[in-house]
Formats: sequence, structure tokens, C-alpha cells
Amino acid sequence: MISLKKIAYTMPAGLFLLMANTAWAQGFTNPLGVTKPEDFLGNIIKFLLGLVGSLALIAIIWGGIVYITSIGDDSRIKHAKSVITWAVVGLAVVILAYTIIQTVIEALKIT
Repeated sequence: MISLKKIAYTMPAGLFLLMANTAWAQGFTNPLGVTKPEDFLGNIIKFLLGLVGSLALIAIIWGGIVYITSIGDDSRIKHAKSVITWAVVGLAVVILAYTIIQTVIEALKIT
């Protein structure tokens, strides 16, 4: 059996939730700031490019540190050169991919 005490506690909570839904529907703003899927995808691509560029920069700096601290050890020098080389190659691939994506978007007039 439902007690009066349970109803007294649940009723205000239920009313609050109903009022909150109508208030949220009236004043909702888009947190992403975009309305089209193309803009959302563009924001994701820009974020990923920034992330990959930052990682490449960190890898280049790390390779430089390893190179400087190698003190003539041939295996460490070889490792440092490899890190720097592959970081630059990765960065070039990302820049090339971005250029291709931008070219295709411009050709199709998606934006």
C-alpha cells in the first residue's frame, strides 16, 4: 500500500522534473555551436589535425633530446634520427591528407 509519506516525498520531485523539462526546452543552446553535420565534421577534423600536429612536435622534440644526450652512442643516434624522420613523415602525411580533403570538399562544394 502506498503511504502518504511516500507520496509527499515523490510528488515534489516529479513536479520539479516536469517543470525542468519545459524550462530546458525553452532555453536550450547548442553547446557545439554548429547546426550542420558538415560543420561538426570539420570541427572534428581540425581538432584531430591539431592533436596529430602536437604529437608530431613532441616526437621531434623527443628525438632531438635523445640525439643531444646520446653522447656519441651510435645506437641512440640512430634511434633519435629514426624518431625525427618518422615524426616528419607522419606530419607530412597528415598535411597531405588535409590538403586532399580540402580539395575534395572544394570540388564538391560541400561547405
